[in-house]
Amino acid sequence: MFRKPLLISSFAAFVGIFLLGCQGHTKLKGNEQASIKANLEGQALWLHQSLFAGQFYDDDRYQLVHPRRFDNLTYLKNAEGEIISPPPAQSVIPTGTRVRVEKIEFPTQNNIIKRPLFTPRYTPWIYLRVAKARGDTLMERDHIHILLPPGGLTSQKAFEMWFTSILNSEDPNPWLNKLGSAFREAIFTKRPAMGMDHRALTAAMGMPDRLLQKPSQKVGGTSTDVAIYGAMSIVLENGRVVKISDPTGQR
Repeated sequence: MFRKPLLISSFAAFVGIFLLGCQGHTKLKGNEQASIKANLEGQALWLHQSLFAGQFYDDDRYQLVHPRRFDNLTYLKNAEGEIISPPPAQSVIPTGTRVRVEKIEFPTQNNIIKRPLFTPRYTPWIYLRVAKARGDTLMERDHIHILLPPGGLTSQKAFEMWFTSILNSEDPNPWLNKLGSAFREAIFTKRPAMGMDHRALTAAMGMPDRLLQKPSQKVGGTSTDVAIYGAMSIVLENGRVVKISDPTGQR
């Protein structure tokens, strides 16, 4: 059974998994899909990245959850190749919330046919039951929430690395409670903040589209990372946020 999170030794180590963007179509083999379902379905886990939440595209039975702004999502396109975005997010589910994995549904031919036309029919759907509040509460929200994986997850290992970066069995609340109030507020409202380290930035924003690295050229010098989230770029020096640039003005 899938009990413990896969350990992520470096912020940069698996950013490459996400570089192919958000659009779906699974490349996982049938036996890998079955193993993922057996490992993850029914697990009670903790949220390690705050997620935007809102209506699941054209299907108001469900709520979509995702670490990225909904207007950045590229899962659904029309016949002309134009991106169809979901309705705007209505809330944020904060890091430290309990989540139960109800079902993982891969895009088999039968599932694709059953799904509403204006939804990401060719993408795996991860059905979640989400607690009503952060912390120890076990009371669940009324709606089922659906989390969509990014494209480019070509193996079970890659899928589970992505999954455990968002949901795993380690309670992050002791870590959250040690942070300054400004950092906690930024994480819970999905905003970057000056001085954040990589873990706090990921808890707030999710994994970046790209991570540009410039190692220190001398002992004791400054190493620089630039995390790219859509139009937003965030500069970290020696592992701390020192500059935030967002031309959209949405943060």
